[in-house]
Amino acid sequence: MLLFRPEKDLPISIALFGAFATALAAAWVLQRLPVFRYLRERSNRYETIDGLRGYLATMVFVGHFYATHSWKNTGQWELAKSVIAANLGTVGVSLFFMISGFLFVDRIVAQPNLSWARLYNSRLFRIYPLYLVALCVVIIIVLAQTNFTLAEGPASFARECLGWLFFGSGDINGLQDTRFITGGVQWTLRYEWLFYLSLPLVAWCIRRGAFVISCLLALFIAGYCFPQLALSFNSKLFILFVIGALGAKLIRLPLQAERWVRHPLVSLASLAAFVLTLHSMPILGWQQLALMSAFFWLTLLGNDLFGLLRLRSSILLGELSYSIYLLHGILLYLIFTMLLPARAIKMPINEFLPLLAPMTIFVVITAAIAFLLIEHPAIKLGKRINLFCRITRSPKK
Repeated sequence: MLLFRPEKDLPISIALFGAFATALAAAWVLQRLPVFRYLRERSNRYETIDGLRGYLATMVFVGHFYATHSWKNTGQWELAKSVIAANLGTVGVSLFFMISGFLFVDRIVAQPNLSWARLYNSRLFRIYPLYLVALCVVIIIVLAQTNFTLAEGPASFARECLGWLFFGSGDINGLQDTRFITGGVQWTLRYEWLFYLSLPLVAWCIRRGAFVISCLLALFIAGYCFPQLALSFNSKLFILFVIGALGAKLIRLPLQAERWVRHPLVSLASLAAFVLTLHSMPILGWQQLALMSAFFWLTLLGNDLFGLLRLRSSILLGELSYSIYLLHGILLYLIFTMLLPARAIKMPINEFLPLLAPMTIFVVITAAIAFLLIEHPAIKLGKRINLFCRITRSPKK
């Protein structure tokens, strides 16, 4: 079902596209710096996917910006008053899951002798360094908010921190709603890691042929149609990885996509699918799933939304997407919970939304710094370790 509530959705729609424009402008300035010059020489087969990532992270940020207003004014972290606001985080995360499903299944198909050790090493250095820094910041914030006093003893405090180390979101040191410091985004990393750990099984099924693959697809479709909860995982969400994985087959079909996929009418259809996705209810219903799938597959085939996704600024935003995604909640908490007095944000939403533009610039710049100081060096270190292991294990001639 498509829902249009102009009085509630129009302000957040304007704010969303304003945040996109602001983030793009900030990225345009940043991409001119010498430290990001490497992006100009980098060739990427899936450029439009890279260009999409930054906008997805920005969507999640805007959704949490909106939720922060609700939390500070009503005590409830909720987005139900606006269809678009309610969909921002879900659609952004869903497309991220599709991207992961595609990229790693495509790697399995393209590299029959894929080294699992190197893959997991690269994932470890890609995800954990920045996450550990973010977790340290969360712990410092918790201690500051609880007057640097342990409420339940060192053992309990250590156990609560350990839960966050594995992407949990429980309260730490008795601070209510600790998860809102990050916007709760770490729950998605649990799904990502479960998907990574399942990849050897996925590879085995792919190499067993169509029948086994069909059985696996049927299993995930059943998990979507009849959702089950197990160990905090919802079986319904795994269909998103499957949709992405199907893209690895799609790009190998003789579609001659380069001849038609960048046509303005295709871009218009793709944009329409994206906009309608944000107006779809129920969340992750079959209609929204179909619209998201169409948008994702067209983007994967090379549609760039009238050239937007191929801009160097968009590519840079995509490069910063993990830092934007992981750190924006902390920045929102620092500004609107710790720095500004309560009365400063107890205002109508139409007065609060103008704060989004400066907050977007702050988030993008912070993400760029975090990327340069933490993410990028960690990624390079992971690659060097993989290269060293490959050289030392290669047979001598």
